[in-house]
Amino acid sequence: MLIACAHNKKLGHILIYRTVREDNREVFGDSDNGLELWLNDVCEGIQQLRLSSFGIGAENIEPIAKMAFTAGRMDNNPVDISEEQVIEILNNII
Repeated sequence: MLIACAHNKKLGHILIYRTVREDNREVFGDSDNGLELWLNDVCEGIQQLRLSSFGIGAENIEPIAKMAFTAGRMDNNPVDISEEQVIEILNNII
């Protein structure tokens, strides 16, 4: 019985995953990266702002992340996030 239950849970997850992938393909095209391609099309012609366009470089990321956690600045953030996660996010938008 336990094996059957475990198998059914796994099968349910696969079915849900396949259904979502099929829905995404129907909406965004027949490729696995259809959503990414669609977003690229939507953003075409829109200037992508990067931190570097404001003179912020990799050497500035850690101090900025540290400042994000001073004096309750994260108190109203709806998601708990670590300093390492902030650094990763900022590094991705240099």
